[in-house]
Parts: sequence; structure tokens; C-alpha cells
Amino acid sequence: MTRKLLFFFFIGFIICATPLFAQKYQQLEEKNTRKPNSYPIRGSHLLWKNELEISRFIKEHPEVLQQNALRKTEAYSVGSTHSFYADDFTTNAYEDRYLVPSTCRAVGTNCYVFVENSSWGSRVTQAAVDSVKLYFDSKTPADATKGIYRTDVDAFGNPPNVDNDPKIIILLLDIRDGYDGSGGYVEGYFYSLNELPKTQYSTSNYAEIFFLDTNPLDVKTDDGIYSGMSTLAHEFQHMIHWICDNDEMTFVNEGCSLLAEVNCGFPIYSPSRYANEPNHYLLDWRRDDNNAVLTDYSRAARFFVYLRDQVGMGAIKNIVASKSNDTSGIDAGLQASSSILRFSGLLRNWFIANMLDDRNVDPKYGYLYPHLPKPAEQTVYKSTVSPTTENVDRYAVRYIGFKGGSELRATFSLTNPALIVKAIEIGPSSKRVLDVTNGVEFYEPLYGSTYSEVHFAIMNINAFYGYNYTYQATQTTSGVQIIELKYDNTEPTGVLPLADRDTICVAFNAIQGGILDSIRVALRRNTPITGNIWKFTGVGRPTPLG
Repeated sequence: MTRKLLFFFFIGFIICATPLFAQKYQQLEEKNTRKPNSYPIRGSHLLWKNELEISRFIKEHPEVLQQNALRKTEAYSVGSTHSFYADDFTTNAYEDRYLVPSTCRAVGTNCYVFVENSSWGSRVTQAAVDSVKLYFDSKTPADATKGIYRTDVDAFGNPPNVDNDPKIIILLLDIRDGYDGSGGYVEGYFYSLNELPKTQYSTSNYAEIFFLDTNPLDVKTDDGIYSGMSTLAHEFQHMIHWICDNDEMTFVNEGCSLLAEVNCGFPIYSPSRYANEPNHYLLDWRRDDNNAVLTDYSRAARFFVYLRDQVGMGAIKNIVASKSNDTSGIDAGLQASSSILRFSGLLRNWFIANMLDDRNVDPKYGYLYPHLPKPAEQTVYKSTVSPTTENVDRYAVRYIGFKGGSELRATFSLTNPALIVKAIEIGPSSKRVLDVTNGVEFYEPLYGSTYSEVHFAIMNINAFYGYNYTYQATQTTSGVQIIELKYDNTEPTGVLPLADRDTICVAFNAIQGGILDSIRVALRRNTPITGNIWKFTGVGRPTPLG
């Protein structure tokens, strides 16, 4: 007999005002201050080839960082004019740096805020400048009494000071990034070339300076400022990390910068991107793929937020201070913090925490950061799984989930000791994590009663090679065919321009005789959304809601 399932949902949007410093959970790609197909990119990593050359130069000439710069002949004040060198990201060449005539529009405790003259009035107002200064000097979403400057310094260390002026320059300009109305654009960046003397690089600004975009980022709006200041917190960590360890691995440096955003109270970077790709080398950074690298950002953000939640910001500061790189630097920071944890153990626990995320089971198996999406997995509903061989990437994990059955039996045959399998059992009132022995049948008689689902995490803790494993399984099923319908299993991106009390409807074809078990809806917005499930009338107009 053909069975049919119908599910239809209605989402009503209620628009309401949100205070500037209210808690927000929407992702940074999704601001309504830009076009739906636009997304911001932190620009520092785009300069990586140039940064490698600078790092090599510093290794050969360490005396450069020990030189005492001459004090400024004059301090900037509101109304001061200056032309700063900026970067053309369409070429990323030293010779294509160009001068930006600008004017100082605010002087804060820790910053000078300059605005490109051509952006003043049209893209940047005095109110926007004052907001930038306020965020940097005085308050963040995490702390109404402490700005980005003090929050980052306390968390990561002191910034460099090559110009003998403790104030940092923030230049707002239309960054040359090839943006044409859609796609990625550079929202802001730090470039270490500006820390070096003009005798070595004639286009160096020889000062601590950040660059913040004015197109398409709209700093005249609360959301635009919010997004830009998250980027500013991110880039400030890069500046601090550079003076501490100027050749750090990209994954670690970017992970600390992504953590800087969260530590200042901004949302974690697009967590579902990593959730949809858990079987990928942890430390990878795909610089030449502007889409894939966003998932690398997501993976680094989740790992470093987990690291903070396990060992605290003090250990992160020691990681930044360490001259060791990559996972050795992480271990050095943990050791300096008197933590018994090391990278290899954290990695295993992190793989489990991403699926379980419950500190009540064990603090090491959960985050303090709320509402993170669970990783994608292969879900098994059928009664028998024939021997199946799959591969796990370096420092990566695969998940296999069993639902809707009982009497589970599964056997995993592993080809290398670097592969570890854990069973994560979840029930209405009980959860636990169990070891799975290589080549020995795992049997769970409580599956289907105490535990309604069992997830296997197949982890590879080797940094150099991916390995195969083979598994087979059986479970008792009720004979009812379970059909999972998916409309879109990814995190929402872009913004729908809906009016107050407008509606969005998604309808699925029914399966005759079927029973609706559950619906999952993913929504992102910084103001409240109300939703209901309705019976479909069969027509779209005058109303589909029955």
C-alpha cells in the first residue's frame, strides 16, 4: 500500500525594534544591511602570500622589531588629514597599494577613527564614527563597561606599538575587493606590512592600523556597525597575535580571531558550515576557494570556542604567547596554564561534544556556548546494513546514527589504531558515551527503550593519513517504513525582504497513509519569529492556511 505524508508549515514574521547591544544569534552572512547574495570575508588571510614574505624577512632581520620608532611629530586630532596606504584585493600586489585621502573624525581613548574623504557623508556619518569609537573604547555586547580594545588585550595580550603612539588607527573606506553587488567582499583586515619601517617597505603606514569597509557594509545602521565591530574584534586579535608569534599556523591564528568575536559577545561564525562537513582535515585552510574557506572559518570557530569552554581564556592567552605553532603551540599554552589536557584528548572529546553537547553527562562533552547545530551524519532506519567501507580524513570524524528500532548490533573493523569509535546513546531521560572495541560486536539491548537513538563517532586522531573502516549492523524494526523528507538541511543564508506579518509557506507532497512524526525548521533572525503548523487548504489564494 502506498502511504502518504503531508507536512506544511507557516512562519509569521513579527518585526520589532532591537537595542544596539541586545544579544543576537543571527550569523554574520545574514545581515539585512546587504544584498541577500552578499557575504563578508575577513581580509587578513587573503594576504597570506605577502605575510609569508614578511615573516621570512623578520626571521632574517629580527632587529627590525627591536628598533625604537621616532615619536610622531604631531598627534592626530579631529579634523587632521592624512593619506594612508591601502590594499587592492583584486591583485594583492605590493606595487598596487594606493593612497587614501582621509580625515580624522573622532579621537578615542584607544583609537583614531579616520574616514576616507570620498565615503564621508554618503556612506559614513558622524553617528557611525561615534559608534565605532564607542565599541572599540567603551562597550561590547559581552560587557557594557569594556570595549573591544580592553577585551582583546585582556584575552590575548598587548598589541604592538611601532609608532610610539598607543592609539590605534581605524580607517573606514570602500575596500577595493571587486565587489559588484553580490558574492563575497572584504569587510575588514589587518596587514603586518604596516608594522615595518618605510626603509623596507615604502608603502608601509608604519603604524597600528585597521581597515574597515564602507561598501556594501553599511555602518550607518545598527546591524552594519554590529557586523563591522565583530570584524574589528577579529582583526585586533590578528594584530596582537602577530607581535607574539608572526608565523602562526592559519587555523590557530584564525581560530583565536573567531574566538575574539565570541569573547566580545558577537555570535559564533556560521556554525552549521562545519556541522555539514565534519569529515574534513581539522587544520586545513582552503585559501584559493572563497566558498570552501568559509567552512574552514566555521570549523576553526567551533574548535576554539570549545577549547575556551573547556580551559578558559587564560589558556588561550598562553597559546597566543607561545612561539610554538599549530598543535604544538596549543599544547604549550595548555601546559603553561597547568592544564592536564592536551590537543589529542581535546580533539576526541570535541568530536563527541559536537554530537552530544551535554555538560550534565560530562563537562568535557559539552559547550558553554548555546544552541550549536549537531553535525551531519548517515542516519540508518533499515534493519540490516551489509558490510560497508568508508574513509575518515586526518583529524576528522564520521557519524552514523541509528533511530526508529531496537536490539542494535554493530561491528566496526578498523584498519589503524588511530581510528577510535565511540557510541553516543541518547534517550528521553538518559545519555551516555561508551567505547566500541575494534572487531567486537557492539550490542545494545536498551536501544528502543531507554535509548531512542545511538550515534557512532568514528574518529581519526592521526594528523597525516586518512584511514578506512568497515562496519555492519542489524536492528529490529517495527516494519513501518520511515521516510525522511528534506527541503534544505543547511543553515539559512541571506535575508527575505518580508513586511510585518508576511508569511512564508513550504509544502511537501504527502505519503498516503503515513503519520507525521516530526518537523525540524531552521530560522535565523535578530527579532522574534512565530511559527505554527497548519493544514493545507489545497489552494494558494486567498489563503493556504486551513
